[in-house]
Amino acid sequence: MKKWITLGLALVLFTGVCSAESEMNKLEVEGPVKNLIVWREVGGQVNGEKKVYEFSREGSLEKMQKRLNAVPMENTSYDHRERPTKISGMTGDDQMLFVYEEGTQSFSATKNGKRQLEGKLNEQGKPLVVKILSEKDQTLLGEQHFEYDGRGNEVVASFFKADQTGTLQLGAVTKRVFNEKNQKISETITRGSQSFSSEYFYTEKGFLEKVLATNAAGKQVEYQFKYEKLDKQGNWLERSCIKAGTVVFVEKHQLGYY
Repeated sequence: MKKWITLGLALVLFTGVCSAESEMNKLEVEGPVKNLIVWREVGGQVNGEKKVYEFSREGSLEKMQKRLNAVPMENTSYDHRERPTKISGMTGDDQMLFVYEEGTQSFSATKNGKRQLEGKLNEQGKPLVVKILSEKDQTLLGEQHFEYDGRGNEVVASFFKADQTGTLQLGAVTKRVFNEKNQKISETITRGSQSFSSEYFYTEKGFLEKVLATNAAGKQVEYQFKYEKLDKQGNWLERSCIKAGTVVFVEKHQLGYY
């Protein structure tokens, strides 16, 4: 039976990205996944970082590590509700620590003893409002607001940037639509007067098959995904992203099971 596993919910709250979730925030898998390694290759060479995820027997995310050239660059720990509790850098000294106030659904995060984030969560533990503070003097840098559908999918993410007076100005809005299978079928990012949109199409097995991306000028580009390898559980291990007949990148998975 297939199930969804979460990959890094709320990991990019403090990066200025207009999303509470990572680029690939969910993955539908078969079997009791213990760990997952994800990376991309271009021209046969690893492109960017590798991400290593560790899950409990119940399927909840416990740890995530980012590696660059096989060197651990960042480690994140999660609580039983898949909320980050600690993010540490390569040396372990540069840490961001999260504190959750269960009674008020509030949370905060400090880095090097200074508060960096303040926010509110919904009853499912997902962020509703996040204030981003300056590490230097804790003045307001910006805010992120989030909305979810009845199944917990993030459907609206808005990013506001604060000016020197602390007044918030809307920077970008991301809107998403999900089908009854919790698959994202469309996404629109609006920055000022410019909008970028994407449509997503899936195979009967639930694998991403095609993406139609449209830029602000209305030009549309099609990306197709070809699956090269599956494991015995039926989970994909390798897929190619193809644009106009040319492979743009190859994405690979390595899965371990209980």
